[in-house]
Amino acid sequence: MNGASEETTRIYYRRNVIVLVLFEVAWGLGMPFTLYPTMVPAYLTVLAASKFLIGAMQALWTICTPIQILSAHFHAGRKRTRNVMIIYMTAVGLRLIHDIIINLSGGILRTTTLQFLFAAATLAFVLFIVYGQPLFFGLMTENIPREKRGRLYGLRTFGLGVGGLAMGVIASRILARIDAPRNYQLSFLIGDGFLFLSCFMLLFLRDETAVDKHESFHTLFVSLKQKLRTLLDEPNYRIFLLFHVLNVVAINIAAFIIPYAKERLGFLDSQVGALSLVFLATGAVFGFFIGRLADKYGYRMVAMTQALLLILFFAIVISMSNHLVIYIAYMLYSLVNMSLLMVLVNMSAELCPGMNAVDLTALGTTVILPVVALVSPVMGMVIDRTGDYFAVFMTGLVIALVALMGFALIVKEPRRGRLYIVKQMMVR
Repeated sequence: MNGASEETTRIYYRRNVIVLVLFEVAWGLGMPFTLYPTMVPAYLTVLAASKFLIGAMQALWTICTPIQILSAHFHAGRKRTRNVMIIYMTAVGLRLIHDIIINLSGGILRTTTLQFLFAAATLAFVLFIVYGQPLFFGLMTENIPREKRGRLYGLRTFGLGVGGLAMGVIASRILARIDAPRNYQLSFLIGDGFLFLSCFMLLFLRDETAVDKHESFHTLFVSLKQKLRTLLDEPNYRIFLLFHVLNVVAINIAAFIIPYAKERLGFLDSQVGALSLVFLATGAVFGFFIGRLADKYGYRMVAMTQALLLILFFAIVISMSNHLVIYIAYMLYSLVNMSLLMVLVNMSAELCPGMNAVDLTALGTTVILPVVALVSPVMGMVIDRTGDYFAVFMTGLVIALVALMGFALIVKEPRRGRLYIVKQMMVR
């Protein structure tokens, strides 16, 4: 832990937890209007976008991750709380400008133009959010005692769910009563307004772990090389990351459930809005259980649970396609989607205690980039050319099965006292 003792961290634990939960509640107010896994593919489907584009937009969070190396290097000093707020406000503000322009255009823009503008605005949104993520997760990880981080995750998801459910009825009515694509455009405008205002809550976080950093580009590549070597020299981290990648790939494939529901099962826009509420309610209700599972049994157990939930997701979507099944499957999807980054950051912190959480988040997400960035658009291209959603979902099922076996049989974690140790042997 950098810059502060465990005792100092505990002193401000209550304050930081309250601020983080209130931030999630405020951020949650905008979620029913803008929830990325639901609203982005649904809006693009309404605009008749290709599945390749929808897949690329789902992979965007991973594609943009190399930029995290810069934020971890230059903005992780004592002003990182302020930096996170500014970065997040920039992300939301840029898309908010797009929302205002689109809503004032009066429907005169062509569909292809709307696709381009939305993709560009979403790229800017994701780029800045991803840039700030290592700082935000570093704040949470380093300022919260290790044995209470799972509990914080449960409280945060509960706060996000409460905020989202509070505005859920309004969001659903907008989607139901206004014709597409105007309903989605107005929804994003309202939601992004809430997200922008919620960022001010971050000013009240107390960061006692950051240290002064005066880095330059000259030291960036030297530092990056050293940190990456430290990570990849740890066999337990490499093994964990391999199977974590499989869970990330599977969840990106699972995201095609939204266009599948609209095109094959005739989901209305109001029902898409209901899926957003399912996502938020699932986090509010079950987030505590995921957090408790992490605190008591470790993040390896959470990763195994994620793989199992993905297997169940693909199995029921493939075998029983109806509206009720979609809601149940989306609940499983939500549990995994909300906890993947939490597992990556915290498991990495336990396997590599000598590195801070900011660097671990930036480097970990960057290492998995090539696989995730490729698979999701390719799966979208397969759907464009064949129209076969089931082949894509079957691929996701196989990947999740491999991930489950890997976490169950191969991955080790330090809290269980069992790790792989590489020993050098003298050869004569």
